[in-house]
Amino acid sequence: ELNKRELESIDLERVEKAVVRISDVEPKLYRTDIGRRLATLLVEEEVDFKEEICAALVVWSDETVGAGDTAETLLKKLEAEKSEVPTPLVMLLAKERRTSAVPIVVKLWKSDTSRWERPLLEFGPAVEPVLIAEYPNLDMGLRKAAVMVLGKVGGAESLKLLESARGGADNEMKVRIENAEKAIRQRGAR
Repeated sequence: ELNKRELESIDLERVEKAVVRISDVEPKLYRTDIGRRLATLLVEEEVDFKEEICAALVVWSDETVGAGDTAETLLKKLEAEKSEVPTPLVMLLAKERRTSAVPIVVKLWKSDTSRWERPLLEFGPAVEPVLIAEYPNLDMGLRKAAVMVLGKVGGAESLKLLESARGGADNEMKVRIENAEKAIRQRGAR
């Protein structure tokens, strides 16, 4: 009740503290109300704690909140401005199953695979067609990383790509390809 009231405060410091507090709380009461307020805060220009809001929305958002549209709009804005994208924003988009955001997330992944691999994997099989399309343009380091991602989320189309990538691959890449193919087949893709 207190957190809900503090989210409505005109004092943004109090609002930020409430956002941080509810990020670790299991949503039981006022889930929809709090989720909607968080989504509203996400688009307010004067709010400068959007990363914290996204982290809270990962916990509090559900299908009644509609945070996906707001989050995707923010992602596109940040990309256009070439601004830093908070990891919780991408995690929220994955939770909301916003597959239309995958191409932007793949761009982020290409810039820093270690930071963006886990958030990218959260989108699941929706990553496969985007990575397959990008694969011919990737350098060897990114190709190796792409093979690992495809091994975790890919299906039959990934198997075709991996088979063609085997020719001319170095030993390390061949091992990665074999591991990816094995993982895909274990999930049932043929």
